[in-house]
Amino acid sequence: MKKLSKTMEQILAYMTAHGGITQADAFLHLGVGRLGARIYDMRERGIPIEARMVGVKKKDGSQAFVAKYYIADGFDPRLEA
Repeated sequence: MKKLSKTMEQILAYMTAHGGITQADAFLHLGVGRLGARIYDMRERGIPIEARMVGVKKKDGSQAFVAKYYIADGFDPRLEA
């Protein structure tokens, strides 16, 4: 696997610790503004990342759907170094 940037390592660590990540999570917790671009880069480096649409509550109480990214089952980033 090609070397990951520090940002991609942070995203991978967050997904491992929290089970997944949304754009809001990435921005609020990691300061990452272009999560989709980093996910693309990570997939290009061979990390199996899946996306699912999940419902979230908006400030006005209505529901919106956003992508939540997950590491595919069976992938262990510690073994891929």
